[in-house]
Amino acid sequence: QILNWAAKSGIMRPKGYAVRSCNDKPEMGFNLPLMDDGSVQRVIAAVAPALKRNYVVAEVKSNLVAADRAKAVEAFPSSAFKKVAQVIMGQPSADFRTAIQQKILADKAAKAEAERKRKEGEVMRKRLLDEKIKKAEEAKRARLAAQRKKDGVEAEAEPEKEAAEVVKDVTVEMEPVTLTEEEKNLWFRKLQTPDMVESALAKSFSSFTLPEKAEGFDEVEYLWEPAAKCADHLRKYVLEIKMTSKAEDLVPSPWFKEQWSAWQLKVQEWRKKQAEWKDPMKKKMLLAKKKELMKQEQGAEEEVELPTIDVEELNVAAVEDVTDLGNGE
Repeated sequence: QILNWAAKSGIMRPKGYAVRSCNDKPEMGFNLPLMDDGSVQRVIAAVAPALKRNYVVAEVKSNLVAADRAKAVEAFPSSAFKKVAQVIMGQPSADFRTAIQQKILADKAAKAEAERKRKEGEVMRKRLLDEKIKKAEEAKRARLAAQRKKDGVEAEAEPEKEAAEVVKDVTVEMEPVTLTEEEKNLWFRKLQTPDMVESALAKSFSSFTLPEKAEGFDEVEYLWEPAAKCADHLRKYVLEIKMTSKAEDLVPSPWFKEQWSAWQLKVQEWRKKQAEWKDPMKKKMLLAKKKELMKQEQGAEEEVELPTIDVEELNVAAVEDVTDLGNGE
């Protein structure tokens, strides 16, 4: 609403008023300190409770989070205000659906009108270009005729000139704009600007709840569907967002940090052994150590031979020790 007031007041916004990240809490973007730092919002929040008027607090995220609702209600004294929470959720009313269809039809009509004007402009540009080319050809023939007359050459018979065409306004007929069957069944319009930015939604959706009188409301009204259906609708919505949103506030647990540190140490150990295996001198020492270990395990007196293992045919899942395939490798 502050952006609307600023637009009506003629305050310039560098990127225009149509550009915004979301509809719930759009950035101001005026490059004016008192507008961009939230001073206007704070003044309104301080003055509003002192004026006995009817207010509609239409916010998305704050109205869905219990703590934010309680904080907003607390600012308005019960002695001067009747605090009512209206829940508009679920299947909309017939009046709302009719209004939405009218807006969808108006949007389609505006796009069709823009397309009609674009086509008319193309036809008009083509006609003007043809007229320009025709005039240039006539001027060229006139110059050639004048040159031949000057040189004493008999002038060629000129073709009969066509009547000059007057370029008039062009009108392109378009088909009447109507709603498709799919559009007639829509409950809501899909806007280019989202109600909330994805990061804010991901951080707050797990706290979404329906309002209760215990939060400080005098009444809780359900305008579209009863409380049970609204609660089920909100639960399904939260589950859907949980499956598709990135967990912005996810923090690793102490167990994960411990396991991660152990894993990093193990990887460093493996890389060290891999580097030793690539070193010819160290590889020779590792093989000798492996033979000695096998000799002790088998209780043999003579030197043992290391088994030959084909790495290409090896079953990786059957390897018990990644630092030793059985032959010291």
